[in-house]
Amino acid sequence: MARRAACDRCRAIKSRCLPGVSNNACYRCARLRHTCTFLQKHLYEMRHVRTATLTADAPFQAASTFSPRKTDNTLNYVSKNGRRAPVPTSQVILLAGIPVPAIAEICLLFSVGPSLGLYMQQTLCSHVLDAPALLMEPYQAVAGAFKRATMRQLAASDSDLHRCAKGLQLLREARVGRVKEACNFLVLGLTLISFHRLIGGHTASTICRFTLALVQPWSDILADDATSCMELLGLQFMDTTHCLFRRQVPMLECQVWSLGVVHRSAGICCQLLPILYKVCVVGSSLRMASPRTSSDSFINNLRADIECWEPCLPDQFSSTGKSKPEITTLLSQAYVYRTVALLILHRLQYPLGREDERAGTLAKAIAADLERCLSITGQCPPHAVLPLVMAGVEATCISERERIHFLISRVRGAAFYPYVQHLRELLAGVWMSRDCGEDRNVFNLFDQYPNVDHILL
Repeated sequence: MARRAACDRCRAIKSRCLPGVSNNACYRCARLRHTCTFLQKHLYEMRHVRTATLTADAPFQAASTFSPRKTDNTLNYVSKNGRRAPVPTSQVILLAGIPVPAIAEICLLFSVGPSLGLYMQQTLCSHVLDAPALLMEPYQAVAGAFKRATMRQLAASDSDLHRCAKGLQLLREARVGRVKEACNFLVLGLTLISFHRLIGGHTASTICRFTLALVQPWSDILADDATSCMELLGLQFMDTTHCLFRRQVPMLECQVWSLGVVHRSAGICCQLLPILYKVCVVGSSLRMASPRTSSDSFINNLRADIECWEPCLPDQFSSTGKSKPEITTLLSQAYVYRTVALLILHRLQYPLGREDERAGTLAKAIAADLERCLSITGQCPPHAVLPLVMAGVEATCISERERIHFLISRVRGAAFYPYVQHLRELLAGVWMSRDCGEDRNVFNLFDQYPNVDHILL
């Protein structure tokens, strides 16, 4: 005879559940006139299932206990004894209290294309399972801020700000003792940066550099791991683009990344990071009046290296059936940043009013690449703000400036991101100063704008 499962009431009081006269209720529920339900999962069905437990007092789970295996719609976690417990992506996200469509939309916003957005969703779920107490509430804050921003509501609710403040406190008090912890704090830093970008916060660049300084002793080990190197690369790319703008040296020196690395938001620009790092060093040297790396010969050699660089799309990426818009976005983003590096190097060497023809040609090439990507994919590639700033500075006539304004309106998240308005205000101030001839150093014009740090991060 098949074993009968106990109803919810009998299970709660640990009483034997006997079948009643009818099939609708057990003997006890029928006698006491209770509704007999079987809503809870049966213990004997869950006896041999090993799942990753989300506990508030265990922010880090040992990497040796569970190792992720990604499939199309699940993340399989394999225990030591070989038994597998599939954890669906939607289930993990619902555990965090975040609707699945919202997560998909957020991942698509921050990624190059659909396939990399799907990979971002799977990685997100893996991180939540690894460190729920550390990442659950920051993820909820990002989802809440994104929902409010897209609905044109207030920047953030009190609960979202409270969750973000708790995450900032954890990051500030962090003590990294293992590689896995360093990776989790990298993810926490990226999540907090995303939240501050959505609400127009003032500290996104500070969070970025603080997180990189926190994990700096572990950077070489993190770069060798397939998962953690992606999180490290995302922060390095944001820090490098910000330093290009501010003439600073990035927190970490960028190494030569494998040609097979394709980042979900930086794309294949990671191959260009070592060259961009050198451009940052030149800018910092010129700002500090240091002749070591600011000589004309060094700059000319660096310019030759940039001109010779060509983006390389990995064979395994192009052979897996990626869509044409996704490949176009990757290549357009890489070519745009190569031209941006040339334009920044040119303006570091020559102020406004000198060699303007060459600068104008580079600016038009940036706008043309962005328009080509826009015509094929319907939107600009990620991280298009720095290219638009540098191309906008060189716009001298009304038609060119209207062209830049149109491209700004097609930036991802232009309808709700606060930094888009800051970008328009920055360019308006730069154009006014340039027309009046007040300052010939374009980077000094950037420094005069109070909200300049809000734009790139």
